[in-house]
Amino acid sequence: MTALWVTFAGNCIFTAALTLLIPYISRPNVFFGVHVASGFRRTPDAQPILRQYRLGVLATTVVLFVVFELFSQKAWPAALPILLVAQLVSSATFFVRANRQARAYFAPQSGLREADMRGDDGLPAFLWLAVVPYFILGAVAFYLHQHWDAIPVRFPVHWDANWNPNGWSTKSFLGVYGPVLFGSGLITLILGLGIVTFFGSRRSNTRRSVLAIILATSFFLALVFSTVGLLPLHRPHIWITLALALVFTVVLIAWSIRKAGEPDSETEITPDSFWYAAGSIYCNPGDPAIFVQKRIGYGYTLNFGNRWSWVFMIGFIVAIIALVTLVARANH
Repeated sequence: MTALWVTFAGNCIFTAALTLLIPYISRPNVFFGVHVASGFRRTPDAQPILRQYRLGVLATTVVLFVVFELFSQKAWPAALPILLVAQLVSSATFFVRANRQARAYFAPQSGLREADMRGDDGLPAFLWLAVVPYFILGAVAFYLHQHWDAIPVRFPVHWDANWNPNGWSTKSFLGVYGPVLFGSGLITLILGLGIVTFFGSRRSNTRRSVLAIILATSFFLALVFSTVGLLPLHRPHIWITLALALVFTVVLIAWSIRKAGEPDSETEITPDSFWYAAGSIYCNPGDPAIFVQKRIGYGYTLNFGNRWSWVFMIGFIVAIIALVTLVARANH
């Protein structure tokens, strides 16, 4: 069992598991992106659609493992990302098929709820915990500063599938502090996204839940970039990092499934005619909300019919590019 096989198997199984869980993360009155009667997912009419979807995802996973065993490790190691992309495309295809089947059971919504976009309710008190991830990264930066003399002139920052160093950085300000700066910037963007979502969506308990998820994500990112930030002095314990990532993902999915099934998750009513791409894209110029509740998964998605959504999205992308550029400069 090689490191390449473990990498492929881990990614493939994780993607398959997440794909199989997608129908259960959505709200009770949404089935494969289609608005249906609440509880439809448990009816006899829904079971054949779910069964075909599961069989398709599982069959694709098995085929990918066979292809990987026959070709990738022997003659085509570069096939790893290609096979993983193929899995995503295949899963999306089965989802679209299920979406088309589910349309036969579409349940018209009873009416459109007036958008309550007032911002007179403040942010939740638990948001003050957002300072903790910055303290964590700040502690790493202080540790690096205190041990500056022990940092080698050149140190590895990236490893291949066989755990051989293939990326290096140098003892410079950006080379040493770059990951901490990137992590701080990314956490700031994530928290900013949560706050904008809170005030740019309709009032509901879902806003608090999503903000709590984003806060938890900022803690996880702080731990990840703390590990990366210590690379100049310590070789990372990859299995510990992967274990933390797995635990965080499982908890996040379990929390999303629980919250998606609560009564509040059914409160927002959006016109079906403005949902596109199997219920994944919402574009309604007449809706004042910048964010609306997703029809696939739990949380919010942009209302692309609102011009402020485009301003926000472009600004977010520019900020990400700036952060990536910072890291790229640190490694050259």
